Amino acid sequence: MIAIGKIKDDIYTIGKSMVNCSNDCETICNDPANGVLPRCLFFDMRNKDVRNGCVIVGINPGKSAQHSYERNFYLERGNTYDSQLELWFTGKKAKYYQFLEDFTTVAGWHGPILWTELVKCECSFDAITPSLQTSRICTKKYLSDELKKIPKEWPLLAIGRETHKALAYLYPERSVLGVPHPTSSRGQFANLFSDTKRKVFTDDVEKQLNKFKVSTGIEHWLFQPKQ
Repeated sequence: MIAIGKIKDDIYTIGKSMVNCSNDCETICNDPANGVLPRCLFFDMRNKDVRNGCVIVGINPGKSAQHSYERNFYLERGNTYDSQLELWFTGKKAKYYQFLEDFTTVAGWHGPILWTELVKCECSFDAITPSLQTSRICTKKYLSDELKKIPKEWPLLAIGRETHKALAYLYPERSVLGVPHPTSSRGQFANLFSDTKRKVFTDDVEKQLNKFKVSTGIEHWLFQPKQ
């Protein structure tokens, strides 16, 4: 079994490389002079139960606003991976992270979480999602390297349909669970729970999760059937 400290150190090394990425990829914005950085790679130990961890993968970081607190933080503290870690671990987490952390807790994945993205840069002003070519380049350069450091037993939680499809194709040896986006799925994420505080899954979702967790190398899109 891989030591938890080794995972943390390996991800930190990748993060330091990521923040200095100089690839001129299409449909993305990488503008350190204005506090816009490749980002959203965080290893949250939570506890040291390395047997019970998971990987949460989104498409790419959301667009940051000009003069936002995040941009200003990087400009003041430095465009470094350490600055990103400081902001993420000490600041107020966005609902995306809060809701998905709740999800993993209810699902029974109490161990460490690797938070990451298919593409590490936010989209350019005129793009909605990263181009396919950019996604190919970035997953090969970073995500694939990250997953080599993570136990194969950890499931990949793919956030959103496109991420689910991408991970299912890219990593057939890993178990991939597709999860509706927690803040932009028109209620699909909220419907996975039987309560408004995200403490209990519906019976149907619980059955799907139980089946997924005892299987190996499968993909599944998690959903709540219409009543």
